[in-house]
Amino acid sequence: LALAGYEIAEGLWAWYTGAARVLNVTPLTLGLMALTFSINAGLAWYEGRAGKRLYSAVLLADAAQTRSNLWVTLAVIAALVGAQLGWRWLDPLAAFVVMLLIFRAAYDVVRTTSETLTDVAVVNPQRVAQIEVSRTFRCTGWSSSCSVAAK
Repeated sequence: LALAGYEIAEGLWAWYTGAARVLNVTPLTLGLMALTFSINAGLAWYEGRAGKRLYSAVLLADAAQTRSNLWVTLAVIAALVGAQLGWRWLDPLAAFVVMLLIFRAAYDVVRTTSETLTDVAVVNPQRVAQIEVSRTFRCTGWSSSCSVAAK
């Protein structure tokens, strides 16, 4: 995040001072970005469906992260088109918006999956109250043999 912040600040400074470089955007560049978007859209859809079907918090979290990549890709395409049109201000603005979207996606992932990813077990307190430990194990000394004694 520090590196991303540095890049954004550097881009804003270059734009402010007029030292920003003009990019040479080719149809191949835009085509590759469109292909990247299509692949990520399909992957996010597939992971989301598989995560719901398998009740997998990990797959659902990865699908959310892949969906955030879609926004990143759209922002890059917008910045590339803006660079060709001479709108130098669009690139740092797009980077800032992407940063906000990534923070939101990270927050959503942590919020929705933290209990699963930290091995928190949901236990019904009424069921726990019904359980009575009926046996205890008695082990003696260095012996590996233990006997079961009823309470």
